[in-house]
Amino acid sequence: FESNGAWFRADILHRGKNGWELYEVKATTGIKPLHLEDVAFQFHVLEGCGLEVSQVCVVHLNPQYIRRGPLELGKLFQPVDCTREVRRKQDDLRNR
Repeated sequence: FESNGAWFRADILHRGKNGWELYEVKATTGIKPLHLEDVAFQFHVLEGCGLEVSQVCVVHLNPQYIRRGPLELGKLFQPVDCTREVRRKQDDLRNR
């Protein structure tokens, strides 16, 4: 996606009931401040492209997951809704 010279590639962009849902997948066991900056930038670009983003999540590995038998992806990956934090960062991004 590209808007006003800024671009990125989404890990997962899903069309939900209320708009687009953006998922950023990280190979870590928790969310770091840089992850929030990253998804805030992605949100900014998507809105610049005219997409209505209803939810933004960072997906990380669940440190409590222990595999016993078949792999359970729903337990291995832990999505965290960061929509509020991302929306709060938009004024700063617009002023850069």
